[in-house]
Amino acid sequence: MPAIKIDQITFPKKIIVTDQEIDVSKLSGEQKKFHIDLANEIISLYESKNAPRLTVGIVGPSGSGKSVSAVLLKEIFKQLQSPVRFEEIGLDGFTYPNSYLLSRQSGGRPLKAVKGRFDTFDAEKLLQRLLAFKGGSPVYFPAYSRTVHDPIEDVLHISDPNAILLVEGLWLLHEGEVWEKIRNAIDFTFFFDADKNVCKHNTTKRHERGGRNSDDASRQWEDNDSKNYDMVITEKARADKILNPWKWSR
Repeated sequence: MPAIKIDQITFPKKIIVTDQEIDVSKLSGEQKKFHIDLANEIISLYESKNAPRLTVGIVGPSGSGKSVSAVLLKEIFKQLQSPVRFEEIGLDGFTYPNSYLLSRQSGGRPLKAVKGRFDTFDAEKLLQRLLAFKGGSPVYFPAYSRTVHDPIEDVLHISDPNAILLVEGLWLLHEGEVWEKIRNAIDFTFFFDADKNVCKHNTTKRHERGGRNSDDASRQWEDNDSKNYDMVITEKARADKILNPWKWSR
């Protein structure tokens, strides 16, 4: 695949990220270049791997821009009309259903109270899907709906022999037996490093778009997201490369 030039790509004004419309009409030239450069790096990774399928991870705390960048990268690859299929999935699609989280306890509370923490995801399920993808099998992937606030099964099907799969999520570098196997199943990981205040702003706005009022969104940040940030940020040294997609917008 030839290198992408910025004048080849038309960036959308709005994108849909897990059922929410996001305005990206004010992306700066530097932010557009960031995504073009990232797409070119992914192409280089695919070509250097010399294998039909590649897995790439984008890791970082909530609000660091992972999901937005994943969708923008898909937009870029879609315009290339490449013979190699590009798809993106979110770790959120592997969240345990609310019925499961309500039936399990953590610290005397339902596990749903800490939804989004590493132990609220079906890591084994993610691992098996990644291994099937890398092995060349047809694979179905779930997605998370911020309309019903639950995962939905079999949203994405990949059977193409030549494909790049981008996986984005908080815990892809987390320590633990299954998480270590997930890390090994991902060929290259980028960590999106971002200031905590930037992440707080972006995450609370996302909660509000999902139906929470501002007080409840702030409470959710303090009770869960802030604690997750503190854990995830300590794991960035385990990534193959650290990036800061927000450095031009602050």
